[in-house]
Amino acid sequence: TSMFDVRGDGQTTVRAGGLVVTAGGLSVTAGGLTVTAGGLTITAGGLLVTAGGATVTDGGATVTTTSTSASAALFTASSSSYTSAGTVVQIVSGTAPASTFFLLKALSSTSTAMFDVRGDGQTTVRAGGLVVTAGGLTVTAGGITITAGGLLVTAGGFTVTDGGETITTTSATASAAIFTASSSSYTSAGTVVQIVSGTAPASTFFLLKAFSSTSTSMFDVRGDGQTTVRAGGLVVTAGGLTVTAGGLLVTAGGFTVTDGGETITTTSATASAAVFTASSSSYTSAGTVVQIVSGTAPATTFYLLKALSSTSTSMFDVRGDGQTTVRAGGLVVTAGGLSVTAGGLTVTAGGLTITAGGLLVTAGGATVTDGGASVTTTSTSASAATFTASSSSYTSSGTVVQIVSGTASATTFYLLKALSSTTTSMFDVRGDGQTTVRAGGLVVTAGGLTVTAGGLTITANGLLVTA
Repeated sequence: TSMFDVRGDGQTTVRAGGLVVTAGGLSVTAGGLTVTAGGLTITAGGLLVTAGGATVTDGGATVTTTSTSASAALFTASSSSYTSAGTVVQIVSGTAPASTFFLLKALSSTSTAMFDVRGDGQTTVRAGGLVVTAGGLTVTAGGITITAGGLLVTAGGFTVTDGGETITTTSATASAAIFTASSSSYTSAGTVVQIVSGTAPASTFFLLKAFSSTSTSMFDVRGDGQTTVRAGGLVVTAGGLTVTAGGLLVTAGGFTVTDGGETITTTSATASAAVFTASSSSYTSAGTVVQIVSGTAPATTFYLLKALSSTSTSMFDVRGDGQTTVRAGGLVVTAGGLSVTAGGLTVTAGGLTITAGGLLVTAGGATVTDGGASVTTTSTSASAATFTASSSSYTSSGTVVQIVSGTASATTFYLLKALSSTTTSMFDVRGDGQTTVRAGGLVVTAGGLTVTAGGLTITANGLLVTA
């Protein structure tokens, strides 16, 4: 029975009982060491292969250490000129890529899986997460799937070069994505969220879209920068809204400023600062094109409307009690007339000019406090002025036409003058009451003529009494 032998070429074969080296170790300087069965057990001194490497053709290899600090296995490519043509640790499977086996498994506490690499290349970190401290993480295909623990990148950021990125949360409260610039000294040189398109600005694509219920569009930003709020309107609670170019277009829902007021300015020499248009062809009195509303009760202490020229020169205003004052330029009504139903009309300067439609005051009368009043008609038959006391019970306590002078009775002015051909005096009533008929005479057809004092003076043509 052969125990061991040394062949003529020096090959030594231990055929039974194995090989035990108790001291000095075992050195193989050439040819390598081949163990065909029974394995190789080294109880001390370790195994040092200086050349030729070590190959286990079957049965696998198990490396175990009882040390609390030493590595169980250490693979080192010690050459200082090592290149990409080499591989420090290579794991090779004769089986085609599949999900039915693992290329690598890392266990803690002998059985708790930390991470593994499946036969199809899928790498799963089962505990502790994945920490990349330098160099970043590049996924060229297949994407990256994290089922628990999330993704934490402490430096270097992460870049997706193709395939895009989808972030989804099943939580009912957590944000799907939060972008935070945590520096307390962050400046305008940085951008918290930047959206970049390699395509030139155009209306054919979108830079940003926001959906609710997965498909209902809320707002979007088109490739040419046009931003559309498609639902819910736009609410600005602070800071106001500034549009430097392109204007503001609201196609539905209008816009509401709840506080801070609104200022509309144009630098154009011809464009209107604001235009309010009710474009419906069936607009009715139920609507109001421009409505000015004050929460304060009517009062003289504020204004509903002010119109200024040269930024500070008042043209006209509407006081909180409704009083409208034209402060410059007068009031010109070219059609439709002017109706004052109550409160009267007060013109303090500049007079009142109405080119068509006339003036109708239904209540309160009309008072001109200064500047006088001129009533002219171009008609060949209409009266220039008609004063009517329309009441059927009018009494002597009223006066249909009353002419009042603040000056005491005198011969230096006239209370009334009647002219024909604009300058020819027909009759007049002097400030002392003297009435002079300057042309046409005086004809009394009924009631007679009674002179109670001062007598009657006829300077020409005598007196003719027909009955």
